[in-house]
Order: sequence, then structure tokens, then C-alpha cells
Amino acid sequence: MATGTAQRTAEKTGCETEPGDANGLTAPAAGARTVSAGDATGTCEGMTSASTVRETDVGKSQVEECLLVGGLQLTAAYGPFSDASDAVFDGKYGGHDTPSGTDTYMAWTSATCEGALGVGYYHASPVEGSDRKVTSDPLTQEERADLEHFAERSAARHGCGAPAALPS
Repeated sequence: MATGTAQRTAEKTGCETEPGDANGLTAPAAGARTVSAGDATGTCEGMTSASTVRETDVGKSQVEECLLVGGLQLTAAYGPFSDASDAVFDGKYGGHDTPSGTDTYMAWTSATCEGALGVGYYHASPVEGSDRKVTSDPLTQEERADLEHFAERSAARHGCGAPAALPS
């Protein structure tokens, strides 16, 4: 229904478009694979803070994920997905007021993107079930480098500017 609505709107407004299909509407985890970090070729390529990663193929998805097994979940979100949480009312950067920062449960950065993508929002949070608090157990140098690398690669694929520097 959403694809059909978008296609009809594009036709009525004179926009040129190439409609997608249902195959591209799967959640990122649907095609995820667990590999050693050195063998990663998708969303986790170049990660160094974990020996094993769970990744998906690289593309131009509105949401991208890379799991550093036993450590952090890296997520990139664009367009309506970067501001779809209830927290968005607190700020335009994935619910935050600043383009990068840390809070109890995550470290984040963002980039300005073209058109409907708006703001690219990239964050690292402890894996589900972890009791790690980012404020009391901050990201290591390697984890920070992985978040920066993940954000830079994703932003470049989506035509966004350079992500904001993470705070020291």
C-alpha cells in the first residue's frame, strides 16, 4: 500500500521514480550473518573492537545495523526512522538536542543528509541484556573508532555529510 501510494503521488506531481518491491522491505536482521570481524564485508566491515560481528549486506537501507558480538549494537537510521521514536520530541538528533554525545545508554553522532533523509543518526548502545552504562563504563578507544567508521561509511553511502565528531 505504501509503495503504491508513493508511486501514485510521484506520478501526479511529475516526479521521476523507480518503485521498489516487497523484497526490499525486510528488517535488517532478516539477512544477518555472524562472521569473524576480519571476514566482514557488509555493515560491520572494518570493525576492530570485537572478534565476531553480526552484519547485513551493505545497501541504502533506511536502517542499518552492525552487532559487535558481546559488546555493542551499532545502528544507523535515516528519514522517518531517525525521528520515529517517542523521544524525538526532545530533539532532532534521534531524540537528542545535540548532533553528538553520550548518555546513560548510548553514544551517538549524526550527519546532515540531502532531501527526505534529513538527519542521519548513528548510535552505539550496549547489547540487549547488558547492564553496561555508557556514562560509567564509556566506550573504549576501539569502540569509538568503530562507531565513527560505521557512521562515516553509512553516511557516505546515503549521500550525507561527514558525521559530527564524538565528544571527548
